[in-house]
Amino acid sequence: AIGLCYGAQLVPAVVAAYRSRELAGIAPGTWMMAWAEAALWAVYSAVVLDPALAVGGAAGLTMSTAILARLAVTGHRPFELLSPRRLRVVPRTAR
Repeated sequence: AIGLCYGAQLVPAVVAAYRSRELAGIAPGTWMMAWAEAALWAVYSAVVLDPALAVGGAAGLTMSTAILARLAVTGHRPFELLSPRRLRVVPRTAR
């Protein structure tokens, strides 16, 4: 149950990321940390031979990898919207 619940809590975020074209609200750093956390649980589950933790680690790795792959495939740049290149000065019209 632990492993399935851990994976299940990440499913809505993955589904939303794959359904949306706007990925500005997804922070790659957060998902890199989630991937690292899941990897640690997977390694720990191998040391203590706990299948529930192994399922949780595998589910976390799968979900985190799915999000990071989505960001990589779309070429997502989280701070691109704040780039000076994208800012435009709109001239005032004469009255």
